[in-house]
Amino acid sequence: MGLASVIHPGMPRLSPAPNWSRLQLAHHHIISFRTVGHSHGAEYFPIACSRGTEQEDHLSTSESKGIDSPYDDIIHTDPSNTPTSVSNLEKTWGHETYISSVRTVALWVCTAVAFGIGLGLKDGLGKASEFFAGYILEQSLSVDNLFVFVLIFKYFKVPIMYQNRVLSYGIAGAVVFRLTLILLGTVTLQRFEAVNLLLAAILLFSSFKLFASEDDDTDLSDNFVVKTCQRFIPVTSSYDGNRFITTQDGVWKATPLLLTVAVIELSDIAFAVDSIPAVFGVTRDPFIVFSSNLFAILGLRSIYTLISEGMSDLEYLQPSIAVVLGFIGSKMILDFFGFHISTEASLAFVATTLSTVASSSTTVEAGDGKILETPNLKKFRFKELKIATKNFNIDSLLGEGESGKIFMGWMDEKALTPSKVGTGMALAIKKFNSESLQDYPDWQSQVNLLGRLYDHPNLVRLLGYCWEDKELLLVYEHLQRGSWENHLFQRNLEPLSWDIRLKIAIGVARGLAFVQSVENTVRFWNLKASNILLDGNYNAKVSIGLAKSERSSSTTDCRTVILQGAYVAPEYILTGHLGMKSVVYSFGVVLLEMLTGLRAYDSKRPDGQESLVNWRKPWLSSKRMVKAMMDTRMDGQYSSVAALQAAQLTLKCLESDHKIRPSMEQVVEVLEEIAVLV
Repeated sequence: MGLASVIHPGMPRLSPAPNWSRLQLAHHHIISFRTVGHSHGAEYFPIACSRGTEQEDHLSTSESKGIDSPYDDIIHTDPSNTPTSVSNLEKTWGHETYISSVRTVALWVCTAVAFGIGLGLKDGLGKASEFFAGYILEQSLSVDNLFVFVLIFKYFKVPIMYQNRVLSYGIAGAVVFRLTLILLGTVTLQRFEAVNLLLAAILLFSSFKLFASEDDDTDLSDNFVVKTCQRFIPVTSSYDGNRFITTQDGVWKATPLLLTVAVIELSDIAFAVDSIPAVFGVTRDPFIVFSSNLFAILGLRSIYTLISEGMSDLEYLQPSIAVVLGFIGSKMILDFFGFHISTEASLAFVATTLSTVASSSTTVEAGDGKILETPNLKKFRFKELKIATKNFNIDSLLGEGESGKIFMGWMDEKALTPSKVGTGMALAIKKFNSESLQDYPDWQSQVNLLGRLYDHPNLVRLLGYCWEDKELLLVYEHLQRGSWENHLFQRNLEPLSWDIRLKIAIGVARGLAFVQSVENTVRFWNLKASNILLDGNYNAKVSIGLAKSERSSSTTDCRTVILQGAYVAPEYILTGHLGMKSVVYSFGVVLLEMLTGLRAYDSKRPDGQESLVNWRKPWLSSKRMVKAMMDTRMDGQYSSVAALQAAQLTLKCLESDHKIRPSMEQVVEVLEEIAVLV
């Protein structure tokens, strides 16, 4: 039984649909789409460290700096050692995890190999060679196509949890269409031998286009397929869960999800124009042509997950495919004029070419400007960011931390090009210290992850990055009201009402629940009041930063350790690892700050009261004590029933045993129920 059903049985869960709008994208235009001592819960652990001045004892970075730095570095956990079961790692919300995707891809590859071996035992080595040549060729072409799918998903802003549903329908449609096309192609080739020359010409043209393509940006909004679908399919402006069809003002309309399926299905037709002729260049057997296509297609959903996880470093995939298509096209022409190239030789050439790509496409070192795999992120030039921040002028400084400084910059909202100060969109630009980069292992994959989380209303959006020479910068949206920490604790700001506090708490919980639903590793958690930012309407957005390497933890500033320790779950203190519900504990600390208006840790409070959790947690179970500990700046303008329910939820979040804590989804559910209490 869920937590919500214990407190308020039968209350429905709310799940607002994300907004959908058109987004400008760029990609190669090949044919149509082708491209390639901590304080915590019940215990207090003193920390041995040098003691600074009394001023240094004050732990608020926002007050010591004047303006809070919203993108602080976060506590390191090694995801490979996180005490989370495999079943939990694979528990997703409409999204395959990396582990399950690897297993699925391996299963399909092994099945294809077994099929090829069985085919060889039954019909001979020649048939097996034809199958493997066709399978390898089709698989490489399919991987190339997936990069376009990534762009399509970004263009239509498809939430991550719905992307596999779209891919499933796309794959089913591809199987049916390709079977039809293969049967028609077989009949045509049997009756008209000269069609081989037409197919060869298509392959050679595709090869030429791949070789000749440049890195010019192409806007998908101008693409023929996209424009055609948008013209003939009436579409709503927002998603309705995972539905393809919905009603709006009594009229049936398609959702953006159906439009995405239509674009992917039509784009697959463009893909098939060169992929199927390529396999026909290896074999005329329709069974082998279809089976090689089928095995390559069925594993695409999991392969897509790997690509979107940033696992694809095949920098030279596009030119290698151009070589292979050119080879197959030339082979078909030679075959037509009586110069035969054996299937074994074709298989050897294709396999050698693609294996060379795999070995050559290594991750390029920092400074070469390698584009990240996540298309949600814009690659900025260092010169652009210098202009946007007035050459990183001190007047543009928002804050600084251990790893670098954060500057405010201004850019045109649509073009994302530098604009005059005060015009366009305000950005928060983090400029890393060169010496701090070594503290971030595999930062590229981490940034890719942050890019994939870009479209949730309760997460600070990472817009792009800059990586030139030894300069690394991340570009975030800027939230004008700053951090929740400032509004809770700075006495010169107007105190937040109960309704606004609850609204902020719900937003934070939704953001955290979303991250856990699509990314089950926990290395990105550093939840605290200073990492919760507010827009002009007091909508909360959680800032998620890069994970530090373990070697940097030993040199972390003592004040930072204590401050973070005030939010960190007991299991991290005991084991050095975080679990899936560790962030629930941190959220409980944030809720306690919301109720009391007091900091999680303040060394200036009397002995025994420095840790807010140790001091106030025992009060949470008493109605009288809850009333006594509520923030006096709210002047009693809140529902006593709602306050008590919030206190009970806080107590559950602060359980020392992580197994007893609710999930973030349950937390969202309860907070939404509390919000309707009068």
